[in-house]
Amino acid sequence: MRLTDCTEAEVEAFYRACETLYEHVDGRIAWVLDTTRVTKVTPIQRRLAAQHVDRVRYRMKEHLVGIAFVIHNDLVRGALTAISWLSPLPFPYATFKNLEDALPWARRQLMERAKLEPHRSMPSGWRKLG
Repeated sequence: MRLTDCTEAEVEAFYRACETLYEHVDGRIAWVLDTTRVTKVTPIQRRLAAQHVDRVRYRMKEHLVGIAFVIHNDLVRGALTAISWLSPLPFPYATFKNLEDALPWARRQLMERAKLEPHRSMPSGWRKLG
């Protein structure tokens, strides 16, 4: 998923969509979040991210095998660190400089940890990895 600079309202909408996915998925998923177009993350957005993790922590533990973050910007990398301090992430994650390295890592997480096909019961509109 390619992310860009966005408003707090757009961040909240993104997290609601993620929460809907976690409620309906039957299996394991991995995210690849490309943040190369993100130039800033506000303190409010960091708080929203931490609150999102707190709200769906139990579902993340059940379904999320990992997130590969593609990050070019040191401020965005710092925001990820701050979010993980506010609410420790309940899944493995790694940062990469490009999508070509991030995708294989996410696939490995699925292969190593998934017992079901990752796309088996995804809601319509969500795209499987690969």
